[in-house]
Amino acid sequence: MREEGASDYTTAGVIDWQVHDLSIAAGSADIGSTGRGFLASVHVGVEHIAQGADHLLFLVMLLLPAPLLARGSRWVRRDDLRRASWRVVHVVTAFAVGHSITLALAALGYITVNSRVVESLIAVSILASAVHAIKPLVPGGEAVIAAGFGLVHGLAFAVVISQLGLGRTSLVVDLLGFHIGIELTQLLVVVLLMPSLMVLSRTRLYPGVRIVLAAAGAVLAAAWLAERTTLISGNPLNGVADALIAHPLVIAGALAVGAVASWAVPRLRVEDHPAAPRGAGSLPEESVITAS
Repeated sequence: MREEGASDYTTAGVIDWQVHDLSIAAGSADIGSTGRGFLASVHVGVEHIAQGADHLLFLVMLLLPAPLLARGSRWVRRDDLRRASWRVVHVVTAFAVGHSITLALAALGYITVNSRVVESLIAVSILASAVHAIKPLVPGGEAVIAAGFGLVHGLAFAVVISQLGLGRTSLVVDLLGFHIGIELTQLLVVVLLMPSLMVLSRTRLYPGVRIVLAAAGAVLAAAWLAERTTLISGNPLNGVADALIAHPLVIAGALAVGAVASWAVPRLRVEDHPAAPRGAGSLPEESVITAS
């Protein structure tokens, strides 16, 4: 919207396939204010990530190897928790830096890329991160992968901003708000999932859980890639992805319950490494990432 006499538009909200109505109070004093546009853009950023199964799945795939920094002790040691936490911080920060660069450049009109190519590359990024979660492509390199593919994801974020048709002044404000919305949602995902992953990583179930989750991510990514490169006309797994993002708290809660239940069984806990027996349930050698 634009106030009478103003040169720039501000964002009041977004109408899309899920949100069909947008109410605007007539004569409101802040109808075209910068503050209102900023808050609306934060909301758009939150919605874009919360409803974007591909962006969420990419982040989850990168988080799966993070707990493997732990040395395999029976109890969670402070150093292990600190190392794993820093790895998560590095991954999230690297992704944020990567997509911030291309988001700003593309939104301001300095670079343009075909949207189909961008969406296909996002599917590739999920597939690569899923493979990395199964067997590290770059041992300890989750931050590198996050930064590199974050550049690609930033181009996709820019498409949303560019469709608003804003003036340069409003674009800067909305760009900042949109970016903050993205980061807040990503941090929420980390807060919901990492405690459960940390607990599970101290059990003999985690290698299997990690591989199953990564394999499921790889299948979804492969289906998206086939659809976005027109190898198939329709993605039969879109319903699965939509169902997953429709119930995030249920998924996080189920993971937490499974983690606590696994930890409650003494024989499932991982003993001190390397004294732990090298059975099918123990952590594979390549899964333990040693921090220098």
